[in-house]
Amino acid sequence: MSNEEGFRRRFPEMEKFCCYFNLRTGLIGFTILYIISFLVSIFRAYISFDEDSVKDLLSTFKTIFCIDCVISIFTFITMISLLIGILKDNLILLKQFKYAYPITIFSSLVMVIITLIKLYSDEVVQIIRKPYEEECKGYGYYEHLYSCDIPSEEDIKKAMKIFIYFGIVLIVFCILYNIYYYICACSYIENIEESHFEVVKVEASESNVIEIEKNNIGLY
Repeated sequence: MSNEEGFRRRFPEMEKFCCYFNLRTGLIGFTILYIISFLVSIFRAYISFDEDSVKDLLSTFKTIFCIDCVISIFTFITMISLLIGILKDNLILLKQFKYAYPITIFSSLVMVIITLIKLYSDEVVQIIRKPYEEECKGYGYYEHLYSCDIPSEEDIKKAMKIFIYFGIVLIVFCILYNIYYYICACSYIENIEESHFEVVKVEASESNVIEIEKNNIGLY
């Protein structure tokens, strides 16, 4: 739907979110869930930060981790702005989402692909083997009495390959859902823009009518 005198929709006009929820309600609900999941993931990362295996992985993925933190913070701010924009009908906060969110989707996709590729490296395999090797060394003289089942590099790589395949399927699903979420959000934003446009157009028409009436009165 478009207006003859200027406003044009660039996104389809959506009425429902996930084919069931009211568009506004669905967007608010999903955005709140995202914000909560983000805060929970930060808390979980903080709890597990002291584990040696986590520290080893962080040292291996240091650059990726730093970039991912920046992307996550940027996305978090974008989602907070969107939520406030929806609740307050603030077009300034809503419009930023239309340009900011595609950047976060693309950046996150690139970082996940790089991470999945790096997971298959020999360095990561050694990090996974390390706890098993240290456990066996801890037995010392009695090592032969205990079962020291250290996974081979080949077994770890097979497991990692399955994990990567599963990760790819999950990534595709997440990307498709994020694109759908983006389209729904932009559709809602354009609904607000169109409403504002109509109000401005009506006010302009009324002011023109008043001006014409004044001019007509002035003629008599």
